[in-house]
Amino acid sequence: MKKLVYLLLFLSQLLAAQDEKIYHFDGSGIVEGKVSDEVARANKNHLNSLMKKASLDGYTRFVVPALDAYFETANTFAITFPAYRGITVPKGMHLELSEDTHLRTQPNPYPKTCLIGMVNDNSSISGGHLYGDRDEHDYSYRQKWPTHEWGNIMEIFAVKNIRVENVRFYNATGDGIHIYSKGFYFYSQKESTKSKYIPTKNVLIKGCTFDASRRNQISITDGHGIIVENNTFLRSGVDTEFSRGTLPRYAIDVEAQRSADKNGKLIEYQKATNVIIRNNTEKGGARGAFLAYVCDTISIHDNKTENDISSTYATNVKISNNVIKAPGERRRGSGIGIGTPNTRRVYGIEVSGNTIENYEVGITAYNRKLTISNNTVNNFRYNGVFLKEAEEAKIHGNTFNSVELGSTGLFMHETTGSEVDIYNNIMNVRGNPVKFVGVNKQGANSPNSIRVYKNKFNTPLSPIVSNSNGISLKEGK
Repeated sequence: MKKLVYLLLFLSQLLAAQDEKIYHFDGSGIVEGKVSDEVARANKNHLNSLMKKASLDGYTRFVVPALDAYFETANTFAITFPAYRGITVPKGMHLELSEDTHLRTQPNPYPKTCLIGMVNDNSSISGGHLYGDRDEHDYSYRQKWPTHEWGNIMEIFAVKNIRVENVRFYNATGDGIHIYSKGFYFYSQKESTKSKYIPTKNVLIKGCTFDASRRNQISITDGHGIIVENNTFLRSGVDTEFSRGTLPRYAIDVEAQRSADKNGKLIEYQKATNVIIRNNTEKGGARGAFLAYVCDTISIHDNKTENDISSTYATNVKISNNVIKAPGERRRGSGIGIGTPNTRRVYGIEVSGNTIENYEVGITAYNRKLTISNNTVNNFRYNGVFLKEAEEAKIHGNTFNSVELGSTGLFMHETTGSEVDIYNNIMNVRGNPVKFVGVNKQGANSPNSIRVYKNKFNTPLSPIVSNSNGISLKEGK
């Protein structure tokens, strides 16, 4: 029976492939090499018109041969949606680029540009090499957008069902890819305005390589159901000989915009939900690997990075089974950073099964409903875990290894803690296994607000509790 099912599936796929109409573009009409702005504009218009006609004629795949050409991405400083200004893939079409296809951004002075616009549903792109103009860009325009950080190679804008596979991105003036939606998210919460919000949904970015984007390699500011897997991120946000990187300088930054009204109620201009970042590799970045800055429900797992993985104002975050190893000399900061001071809007965080090596601090964590479990932190300078403002937190099953003098397994300092359980951890350190200084100085909710038990302390020094309240400490063996 199972063999019959597989056979039927194979036959259906074969028939679908036979029904697909493929347009083989021969490259005619495109002027290759360095050209004037007028010729770059003609290149763009010609390619767009060919794809549009092919789509109208029923073709679903557009194949581009060996080609090396420049394309105009903007011709005005007043651009609202640059995704419509570059090469745009028609609805339902797969743009297939060859190994020898090189599509380049025409050097320009404009702060907002886009080489490839994914602005139509059910479209996809695969293969090829795409280039920004960061080292040839004219940054002299300093009026409305002085940082020039919106020169993107690709924008995925107000669409659904998009696939980007095996594409190589180089030297974006801003981001390699920017994923966002049209209109404000809060429009969707009212029947009278919901049509003004057109979200981006169901995006897959797979098997791509990103190198030396000036800002982020991928920015997700508004979108739902985004998968980023099996990609390689190199030199995110680095300075080059001709241009400096610009913040945030991450491989991936999930950064929806929001604020609060005078009563503290959230105003969500953008929303990013159900994001998966998995099986990626990050190397050589200027600042960080993956940042869940503002989003809800995100899983970052099974990645290999040199830089940190962090979340700031995100909720329902799972960071698991990643290998975070700083090369060479020990990096400053934390391998994983969770939460931020003075907020109760961060909750539902799980950090589990990660291996962190060569950082000053393994994991820095704030906020409530937090689990840190089964992680291994090696060769840290100061703390395996640095914990602040913790509520309903469980830290268990972790192993902390450091031969540095003064290294501490877990440290809380000048902060508060409530309903915190620290148990079944192994502390192989040269300083105090756990250290509490100035914790709950104003009093604790109960004598057992922070419970430390069943841990294994392999250390020459004893735990420290100083000027603190509500800590129940049962030494490990």
